[in-house]
Amino acid sequence: MVHWEKHEGELSVVAVGAGNHDVWGVNHLGHVYHWDGHKWSKIEGELSNISVAHDGTVWGVNKAHNIYRLDRSNNKWHAIPGELVQISVGSSQHIWGVNHLDHIYKWNPHHNKWDAVEGALTNVSVGKDGTVYGVNRGHQIYRYDGSKWHLVPGELVQIHVADADKIVGVNHLDHVYRLKHGKDWEKLDGELNWVSVGHHGEVWGVNKSHHIYKATL
Repeated sequence: MVHWEKHEGELSVVAVGAGNHDVWGVNHLGHVYHWDGHKWSKIEGELSNISVAHDGTVWGVNKAHNIYRLDRSNNKWHAIPGELVQISVGSSQHIWGVNHLDHIYKWNPHHNKWDAVEGALTNVSVGKDGTVYGVNRGHQIYRYDGSKWHLVPGELVQIHVADADKIVGVNHLDHVYRLKHGKDWEKLDGELNWVSVGHHGEVWGVNKSHHIYKATL
């Protein structure tokens, strides 16, 4: 059983990095916040979606679909070419996203450009080990093997991957699930509409009222 603990603050999207001391989020006004284990700090800029990796890499997108990468030495955002509505960072080398047409892209760090990936998704997530899952408009779940997508049983609207062994998601009814053994979805307690899992099993999520909850798998 997972025990959810209500956390201070309000967010509409939350992202967990190396642990409970590196949690990022955006609220319904587009304000960006960072939790350092003790307090929330407001970070300059406005975003609609954000992701943080285990190595501290932070990328985000705004309402205009512009893409940004954070320089953590001075908390300044740097614009990245392209347009996305949702982004996922597994590490500085593993960055994926989808645009408003459901097109899928992965960042090519060697050429500083986006490479298109076949398929259509509304939400994608990549882990630190390069594991990639996504969901489409029909709530179908897919796993990428490096060259093609494989249908995974179940239905979700949002999914988050820390690595091949730590995968969580939510469905259209706000039910929360974790993937066990790569094939079995286990329903967890609680109702959330966005969820994120860290690399030691830390899970953070938000509900429709923007309340924040955390637990450990």
